Amino acid sequence: MDCWMRWRKAGAKWGWMITANKPTHNWVFLHGWGSDSRTWQPLCDLLPGRHTFIDLPGFGSALADTLDLDSFLTQTGAQLPQNCVLVGWSLGGMLATQLAHRNPEKVSALITIASNAIFVARDAWPEAMDRATFNQFYGDFEREASATWTRFCALQALGDSKRKQVAQHLREQKPPQPEREAAWQQGLRWLERLDNRQLLAERTVPQYHLFGATDALVPAVAANHLRQLLPSSAMVEVLPAAGHAPHLSDPELIAQKLKNWLAPPLDKRRIARSFGEAAATYDRFAQIQRRVAADLYNRCPTFDGAVLDLGCGTGFMAEQLSSTNVLLADLALPMVKIAQQKLPGLSGLVADAECLPLGDKCLAGVVSSLALQWCRDLNAVAHEADRVLRSGGELVFSTLGPGTLHELKKAWQSVDAYTHVNSFHSPDAVRTAMEKAGLVLVDLHRYPLVAHYDELMPLLRELKGIGAHNINPGSRPGLTGVRQLRQLEESYQQFRDQNGKLPATYDVILARAKKP
Repeated sequence: MDCWMRWRKAGAKWGWMITANKPTHNWVFLHGWGSDSRTWQPLCDLLPGRHTFIDLPGFGSALADTLDLDSFLTQTGAQLPQNCVLVGWSLGGMLATQLAHRNPEKVSALITIASNAIFVARDAWPEAMDRATFNQFYGDFEREASATWTRFCALQALGDSKRKQVAQHLREQKPPQPEREAAWQQGLRWLERLDNRQLLAERTVPQYHLFGATDALVPAVAANHLRQLLPSSAMVEVLPAAGHAPHLSDPELIAQKLKNWLAPPLDKRRIARSFGEAAATYDRFAQIQRRVAADLYNRCPTFDGAVLDLGCGTGFMAEQLSSTNVLLADLALPMVKIAQQKLPGLSGLVADAECLPLGDKCLAGVVSSLALQWCRDLNAVAHEADRVLRSGGELVFSTLGPGTLHELKKAWQSVDAYTHVNSFHSPDAVRTAMEKAGLVLVDLHRYPLVAHYDELMPLLRELKGIGAHNINPGSRPGLTGVRQLRQLEESYQQFRDQNGKLPATYDVILARAKKP
């Protein structure tokens, strides 16, 4: 981090700290019980912007005041900076939810990590910690605070694929001192008391909630219950092989997810222009696209009626569907024209998957191969597919997952801090989008498809040749220089395999969803 400084105004006694680097977002972080703001450092090193850290009473640099919950929230809310992104972990996430609800004029977004709507289970919300278990923990802390805290650190790491790393980081923080034990007990009482169900259901600010699939404290099944509770615009994601502290076990992944979610919408005109300019060279370079289209076709049902080839490109899918009842559609007009030249019997139109220029219930199927990854709002795509499909119709598509071109992404990270590799949706995001639209997910298949190259430049030419070079917000302005390309080539060599080839991995997702 560029600098650390204490805020010595009214907020200082709460343990506020601020750091600053290149401004992008105004982040405010609240840690979980038994920890302090140092837990955020691995993540914050990867998040550009202004960082404000809040230590809860009795933790870290905060005084060991025992306040009632309302007073803490009121005084903390008064000190929140304008247009901030609240990020809370565990208890911090529950408190961040309360702060976002009370201060919507200051909070631009709410992000929680391993944070339940209710921490201690109740009849109406059983997806939480059993009350007997919580009472036992509370009693143990009263008798042996330091030993109980040590066990709690191990419990937070339990189930994580990097549990040793997580446990080590947590144990480096301060155990409870006798003069602070009352404040720590207060934090446990807050965990027991808080009920955020109604606040989460009321749409005040954009919400993103991350859960660990193997979390021993907040059960991952709570994510399913939360999805039913939240407004359709909210995002809930379960991270595989992650425990209670994913921001410690994989800060790079969490940072990328937060940046992707907060990124401004993709520029559709830029996307259309990029693919339009590549239409003439597309077939020459689109080897991966052909292979994925063939895999997708093998999972297609027999359609009884009109089918939309959405993101048709130069017609790979339409050729395989071999039906005169296929409608070609793409965001780039030159792609549609080339597809029609190949398949002169088919009609075509320029169309955005998030806003289709078609009537309701007019199609038996929507098929899309490697196009939906260019859509920021999968919920809108799914809702549009549901709208244009008749009952029994199916949406069948391929897209790319977050592991796509991970080698190229990592190589670029050693060159500069710009975004050079496009961001992609996770299988969980795909599943959630289908469910929210009312579509029944029949099949979801994910597999790696690896291309091999002798040198790096053919891969870069291939990406440019199909129009899939970087179009993300945050990309480097202007042309990449010779020095940067040389650094990129040197960094990419770390991935050269035993056969002397450079791999490029595509994280392929095939999905099939049906309208009831």
